[in-house]
Amino acid sequence: MFYEVNTPEERAKALNEMIRSRVISSSLDRSKLEEIIYILVDDCRRSASDRGALISLASLAKVCSVARIVENFTARLVKRTTISLPGSFEGVQELEQRTYAAKALRWLMPEEAVRFAANAAIIEESSEVVRDELVKSLFIQSNSQHDALSEMLRATTAFVYTLRKQPNKATEKTIANKFRKVFSSLGKAIHNVAIPSGDSPGKILAALFEKPFAHFPRSSATADRYDLTDECLAVITCLVKSHFSLAMDASSFHGAIKVNHWYANQSWKAFSAQSKNIQLFSCTLLDVLLTLAKLGHSDDQIMRAFVAISGGRESAKKKLLVLSNEHSSISAEVKDWLEHAGVVKSSTQKISQPSKSEEMNTDQLVADLLISGGFLTPRLKSFAEMALPTVEMFDPGAAGQIGSLITANKELLSLLQKLIRQRKMKTKGQLNELLEYLPAEHELIEGHRPGVRKVRLVRPAVEKHDSKNTQLIRKALVRAEESI
Repeated sequence: MFYEVNTPEERAKALNEMIRSRVISSSLDRSKLEEIIYILVDDCRRSASDRGALISLASLAKVCSVARIVENFTARLVKRTTISLPGSFEGVQELEQRTYAAKALRWLMPEEAVRFAANAAIIEESSEVVRDELVKSLFIQSNSQHDALSEMLRATTAFVYTLRKQPNKATEKTIANKFRKVFSSLGKAIHNVAIPSGDSPGKILAALFEKPFAHFPRSSATADRYDLTDECLAVITCLVKSHFSLAMDASSFHGAIKVNHWYANQSWKAFSAQSKNIQLFSCTLLDVLLTLAKLGHSDDQIMRAFVAISGGRESAKKKLLVLSNEHSSISAEVKDWLEHAGVVKSSTQKISQPSKSEEMNTDQLVADLLISGGFLTPRLKSFAEMALPTVEMFDPGAAGQIGSLITANKELLSLLQKLIRQRKMKTKGQLNELLEYLPAEHELIEGHRPGVRKVRLVRPAVEKHDSKNTQLIRKALVRAEESI
């Protein structure tokens, strides 16, 4: 029956029957499974409708769910195939097909998958499971949390623009219910998918919270937004727990200030009395402030978020006073800052001022990291694209461990990029570039000798830029190209 029909819909029905009768199972001969996969992939490519392509993708995912032995084979085949996707799941009515198609997005090229996943997740109305799978696929296919959240923000902007043309659907209650579900899926994806954070994803998350209600007056939120606000705080908690660096980044908590601004002061107090997550989120912020305090640091932006969540400075002071009294090891200056909820004119410093020699040593260390990171980035990319698929073919278990290692290295590189931007450093020169020899900027591998005019770049220089001047931190390493 499967081989006798021609449309994706007919093949899906035949496939369901073959799976129910166990004609298709993990024990089926691999060559026969691969034959079925080839037919379904060809259907994806040749489908006369976008709906047909989605149904064929769903059929592929369903086959792989009962015969995992061909999953890697299917993923490689789909990735090499051009498949036209619509804007959403409109026209695909069956819940099971939408769920499997959402999972199959992980096999497509990222640029094809992320846009569809974000759009479909925002539009999805009837199934939490489908929405969860879509957002999970979006994060799996994204390079970082920043990129995934940016794609969600783009889709949300487009959705809200369309929604505002239909005033009867653009009510506070309707929007709050819609995005409570979206943000629930978002929190699950952040928790379950380990990818690098990217550059300050908290800022994008804050914009994502704000976008659906941008056309409502500030401080106008009612009880219709209570559940949504709880969900927003839960998402921020998931984000800061996903990477330690994000817990120490004040921008991670911008979203908390945004949702606080939805409410007038008395309305926020009413929400706090009923909230499921406000106490948990408040404890998260207290833990962050305590960690900073023990390190001798203070952060006024994180304190501002805590004051907002606490419902005002006086309420925040009571909690911070208890925290300060419980930890005698905190320095007097930072204790003063904590107990006054950040509003003190003291000499509290985020970090003691380093000497010039310490500063130079730190700059040189960061410069070495910048150079090493520059060599690592293309190697990681090359290995992930060329070597990893081969490993997947012969040892899927090892491939999973290697994939986790690649993700961890990408996270380290992301953190390194943040540090480099803070230190205002960048490399100068391209590998193998032919240059005029400048002893003040170049270090010869062979050692300095007179007569060298042209050199070939072996390792780039590192410079530090500020508003007034440019400072050379590491000379470029070069090899003499000619001498006279």
